[in-house]
Amino acid sequence: MKILLLLIVISLSNLTYSQENLGFSPTILKLQNDIRTLQTKKMDLEAATTNTKSTVDELSAVSTIDKIIDDLKNKQKKLETLETNVKKGDAHFENMLALCYFNGEYGYPKDYQKAFSLYNSCAQKNNISCLYKVGLMYKEGWGVGRSNVKALPWLTKAAESGEPAAQVNLFLIHTQDGEGLKPDLNKAIYWLKKANDQNYSEAQFWLGTLYISGDFLEKDTKKGNELLIAAQEQGYPVEESLQELLKKKRNSKEQ
Repeated sequence: MKILLLLIVISLSNLTYSQENLGFSPTILKLQNDIRTLQTKKMDLEAATTNTKSTVDELSAVSTIDKIIDDLKNKQKKLETLETNVKKGDAHFENMLALCYFNGEYGYPKDYQKAFSLYNSCAQKNNISCLYKVGLMYKEGWGVGRSNVKALPWLTKAAESGEPAAQVNLFLIHTQDGEGLKPDLNKAIYWLKKANDQNYSEAQFWLGTLYISGDFLEKDTKKGNELLIAAQEQGYPVEESLQELLKKKRNSKEQ
């Protein structure tokens, strides 16, 4: 029995080894190693109880290992599908893998440079989400040099396609001065209202603060408060964001 189990594990190991040559990421290779390790542990448990009566705890341990192995194999299969389609240049899967690197999820390390590279490839195929992410990463300097000038065309293309997050970021860029760009309040308000028309919570927040302060728009406290309430009802952190704005204003006055 022990010899048979050993042969099964060796066979599975050889299968996994052949998959390693397909050029998958270290994330998948780690999954493969974890699976092999668990298969060996399972074999040792089963071999130890072959000639003795298995206890409830031992049977439970084997069952638990089986479940973990199945879960890891399912995860491995999904990630292999993801990476295989990325290699084929599928924009949808490039976007998904970029998000994994951007957030450091599903076993992938947080890596803004890899995320940017994938988003950029995806954006070249006019994927709206990726167009926005490339623009955002330029604007924030994540994985690439910070540059509103470089962010502008990507965000504009995404905004023209209806992406509200891109529209809000265009509002923010057009209210700033620097890199040869001059504030353009007409464009800023245009894009902010476009995002607000989609009930986008961040747009509601910014538009609400502008109506309350009277900056760029005719003061309308009632409308401003209604927008802030609407943003808060959607889960936007209104109070924290207002405190951050007040802090920035105080700091700018002191400088």
